[in-house]
This record gives sequence, structure tokens and C-alpha cells, in this order.
Amino acid sequence: MAATLYGITSVHYAVAISNEGMIHCNQGAAKQAEPFLDQAVAILQSQKKPIRSESDQFIQGCIMEVYSNAADCKAKLGNAEQAVNLLERAYRLAKTFLPTSAPKRIQTTLELGALMVAIGRNREAEELKEEVFKDAEKAGLHPFSIMQAFMEATVNISAMLQGLQANTDLHQDCPEHLDCVEDVEADLLNVLAQLAAAAPYNAKGRNSNGSNVLSLF
Repeated sequence: MAATLYGITSVHYAVAISNEGMIHCNQGAAKQAEPFLDQAVAILQSQKKPIRSESDQFIQGCIMEVYSNAADCKAKLGNAEQAVNLLERAYRLAKTFLPTSAPKRIQTTLELGALMVAIGRNREAEELKEEVFKDAEKAGLHPFSIMQAFMEATVNISAMLQGLQANTDLHQDCPEHLDCVEDVEADLLNVLAQLAAAAPYNAKGRNSNGSNVLSLF
């Protein structure tokens, strides 16, 4: 349908085949999913006039999802470097077009940080975690308001890391990295605890400064 309506070189078609690929990926068939996701990314990279306007935020969100899906697939197949590269593209779009309080931006940042740890880019990963903390604090977000983003990130990170461990010898080359990321759920909960300490709220659902707590659910 997307091919008929928009053409096979359109962003809409890229999104459609990306979604088709993720159906396979989520069913445990990442190898079957890979050609669909590779094609979707190739279509995006062939665009001569990338969409930059904030008025096209929905399209940018779709593009970000294509890159995130492709990263998920690559990680599950053991291609850590490719996964990080793709997720970095999604992260740059999230920073450009989404507010700091957006759940998808928080989720993408956390997922990128975890993959960076897996390939030994610990300093950059720590910077990303600090970025989430500072952005949430600046926006006055209570940790429960962003729990959904944290939990979705945790689920995706767990699946990607399992794929890396199953399909690469990364754990043999640098076991300390994967030992670290296996505790990623506890690490995310620690970030939530830091946010709770930084933004206490009263029984009426307000931050200590009196402002309303922003709910993202």
C-alpha cells in the first residue's frame, strides 16, 4: 500500500518495510528481518532532501524508529558496531526534534548508552546517562513519570545484549564490558533513585518548587 501511494523511495515505504522486518525480528527471526531493515535504512540514506522542519516532527519520529529498529536487529545478530552507528542516528534525531521530556528520547538515549558500554565506550555511555539525569531534572520530571521509558529501554537493552552475547565473541575479548551491561536494569533503577532524590514531591503530586509533576503516560 505504501509503495503504491508514496513510491518505493519514500520515507513512508521505508517505515512500512521496517515494520515488516520488526515482525520477523520480534518473532525471533532477526536474520530474516535484516534485509527488510537494511532496505529501509538504505531508502532513508538515499533521500536527497532530508526533512529538517520541526513541523514534520511526525515524519522525523518515523525515521528515528526505522534507525532504532535496524539497530535492534543488528544487535540481536551480534553486530554491535553497526547497531551503535544506527542508534546514534536515531539519537541525533531525537535530540533535534523531541523535547527533553519525551519518553522516546529518554529511551533512545539509554539504549545507546548501554550498547556503548557493550563495545567499551564507557565514557560516552556515562555522559549519556548524565544527560538523561540532567534533562529530567531540568524538566522537573518525577521518576515515576518516566518509568515507562525506562522500562521499555530495559526490555530492549536486555534483548539486544542477549543477541550480542549469543552471536559474538565479545564476552571473550572484554568480559568486563558485558559483565557490566548485564546489570543494566539495576543501573537504570539507580538513575531513577537519583532522580527521586533530586526532585522530591509532596502528596499533591508537585515538585519541591511547587510546579506540577509532568506525567508522560
